[in-house]
Amino acid sequence: MRILLVNSVYGSGSTGRICAQLASSLTHAGNDCLVVYGRGEKKPLAGESLLRIGSDAEVRLHGAATRLLDANGLVSRRATGQLLRAMQAFDPDVIHLHNIHGYYLQFERLFDELRKCGKPIVWTLHDCWPFTGHCAYFDMAHCDRWKTGCGDCPQRGAYPASLLIDGSARNWQRRQASFSGLSRLVIVTPSEWLANHVRHSFLGAYPTVVIPNGVDTAVFRPRPAKEVRAALPKGIEPGQYLLGVANAWEPRKGLQDFFKLSARIAGTPRKLLLVGLNDAQLRALPSTVFGIKRTSSAQALAALYTGCAAYLNLTYEENYPTTNLEAAACGANVITYSSGGCAETLHAHSRAVPTGDLDAVEHLVRALPLPARQDAPSPPLDAEDCVARYLRLYQSVLS
Repeated sequence: MRILLVNSVYGSGSTGRICAQLASSLTHAGNDCLVVYGRGEKKPLAGESLLRIGSDAEVRLHGAATRLLDANGLVSRRATGQLLRAMQAFDPDVIHLHNIHGYYLQFERLFDELRKCGKPIVWTLHDCWPFTGHCAYFDMAHCDRWKTGCGDCPQRGAYPASLLIDGSARNWQRRQASFSGLSRLVIVTPSEWLANHVRHSFLGAYPTVVIPNGVDTAVFRPRPAKEVRAALPKGIEPGQYLLGVANAWEPRKGLQDFFKLSARIAGTPRKLLLVGLNDAQLRALPSTVFGIKRTSSAQALAALYTGCAAYLNLTYEENYPTTNLEAAACGANVITYSSGGCAETLHAHSRAVPTGDLDAVEHLVRALPLPARQDAPSPPLDAEDCVARYLRLYQSVLS
């Protein structure tokens, strides 16, 4: 089977790691995979077929058009042309889309071609962007305008931020027109939470399948003590720190809640360690919080999960957080807000508390380690199980 995978990034971040693991497993199973991505240069490993489209300059131009004109997904025609030529040359049996936003594609040109080619298409949604007029999430704004057409957007400043123009009504109409009417499209969501939203959107006419994300348990497993110590910054001891991880610490990720929690537990041995901070955030950290920049090493991240007293996910908007699964696979206690599909990631040593309930978080932190729950669901889905489900889906859309 020939499978074309498309995503904004490859090998880094949650969606990039998902695509990399999927492509690797499919290739090892005897399939022919080509991964097309838009941001960050990646040197292919043995057996990998990768194509980066566009350039850093084009990503910056797309970002500028978004900031000024609210035109996310409406530029980058040259990069989109590269994708279409690669698609024609590769001639896949199945086209598997992931994130098509991220400043690298013109979605109308892409979907015009997808409509013409008649190939079966699997589209994994990792957030709500495809059926809104602007945002990737809307829970914090308590907004349901995405059901009827958007406009007067309350989250214009949220990703993908627009500083001058509110184009949400126009964008919603263009996305609805572009994404509708494909005869062989199946939508996949990692969570029941997102699947329910899809069914209430203009994408609700398509069949929707839930395939929870898996993790590579060959990498995300309890790591040796020497790896844990090597990954930790000075001043942090294994077994004592509370860990938070994000690709970008946007407001929805709950950074201020971590700061508030650090003040509450200042008299305890617990320390907070946050991964993925930018330079400005590192400079602004309170003295009670340790921080490091984003790591591209999955092994180093697994070591940080292994050594923590608990992994905390204090996010206010989320789909199906892979970090919860990765931490659980490394043997960590997980304390998460119940936003989005977070509660669907729980395992024996995990707890979900109401979103924003720092009292509940503090109580669980002071009670660590968490006792195992007898009613816990199955352990997080292994990546190979996830790939097997996708293979069955590919075969069904081809039949």
